[in-house]
Amino acid sequence: MSKAITFLTAEYKPDAFYWEVVEVFRKLFLTGFLLLLPNHLSFLRVVLALLLSIAYLVLLGVARPHKQRSTEFLNIALTLSLCFTFVAALLVKVMPLVGSPAE
Repeated sequence: MSKAITFLTAEYKPDAFYWEVVEVFRKLFLTGFLLLLPNHLSFLRVVLALLLSIAYLVLLGVARPHKQRSTEFLNIALTLSLCFTFVAALLVKVMPLVGSPAE
């Protein structure tokens, strides 16, 4: 059975066999569980997504689960870009609340 699922764990160090489960829960939370919040809490959705992404980024830097440094660097870079995207979404959500400088 372990050879049948090698494609899931081949990129990770032997002591980080669990990392694919962490990755799946992160993706499930970002794409599924956050949508369970009602539309009027969309600001909270973005804040929770940003907090989860930052926590994942820190955990990724501490755990270092990948065998190759290039894969690790790419994963950190992509997660960081996702964090910047969530920060931009927060700015889009906040700007209408601030109002114009003339007011």
